[in-house]
This record gives sequence, C-alpha cells and structure tokens, in this order.
Amino acid sequence: MDGNGHMNFACCVLLFDAAPDFLCKAMGFGAAHRHSTRTGVFVADHTLYRPELLLGGKICVRSQVIGADAERIHLAHQMLRGDALAAH
Repeated sequence: MDGNGHMNFACCVLLFDAAPDFLCKAMGFGAAHRHSTRTGVFVADHTLYRPELLLGGKICVRSQVIGADAERIHLAHQMLRGDALAAH
C-alpha cells in the first residue's frame, strides 16, 4: 500500500503475476508438470488502472484464455472491485 492507503503498482503486479500460476495449476500444468517438461512461464505485461483500490477493499482477479497453441497459452487478466473493473 502507498502512504494514502491505496494499492500500489507492485501489489497489482504481484496479483496479476500469481494469476497464471493458479490457472495453470487448475488446468493440470502446475509446478510438477513444468518441472517434468522443462517448460517455463513468460509474461508480457500491459496494465491499465481504473479506480483506486483501498486498504481493506475486496478484489477478485479473473483470468481468461485468449488463445493457445502447442507451445503457448495467451491469457488476459482483469482485477475487479465488486462488479467494477479496477485494472486489466
């Protein structure tokens, strides 16, 4: 949090960084799979922020598979505060 009680950039990036791990694990591509196949996770990030997120507020990160092929999964993430889009 920053000095005004708002979620700072680093916190948003941390949440978006964890989202693919949760999604890949749910799809059966967890750490054991990545280790056995010697694959990794690589990220390109472009984040847009909307309303400020305040200390104590509840948020949700929603992930969506945009595309996939034999070697890649392209994901998009949205951070929601209630029903309002907070970052994507």
